[in-house]
Amino acid sequence: MTFISADAVRNALLDAVLDKCDDGASAGSLTFFKGTVPSPNTARSAPDQLALLPLSDPSFAAAGASVAGRKDANSITDDTAAVAGIVSYARLEDSDGNCIAQFTSGEAAEEIVFAESTFTTNATIRVTGFKVAIPAS
Repeated sequence: MTFISADAVRNALLDAVLDKCDDGASAGSLTFFKGTVPSPNTARSAPDQLALLPLSDPSFAAAGASVAGRKDANSITDDTAAVAGIVSYARLEDSDGNCIAQFTSGEAAEEIVFAESTFTTNATIRVTGFKVAIPAS
């Protein structure tokens, strides 16, 4: 069965989920980790954290502001890699560290793609654009 949703429904779903990044006392983050990708319901592993990039507050523009069914992140602050490792996943988190969404990360067919997936200690980690979409069908 193919699920087809109206643009307004896709936009509302994106707003409902991703606006949770702004819960908590301050801005949320896009946090990168090494190691085995856990369930999004599993607590973060501090030793596996490579970099924590603070999001703006609000984190995202309204869904559909640029393209129907897509929510674009506002600016994301750079961070330096705390430890060395090969990035394997990322989490959008609120300021309390609660996982809002989780994405695979790496060099190839991943949800977040880097030209180089090996982070070195003290290297600058920069995300120049981040978009989350729900396809029309």
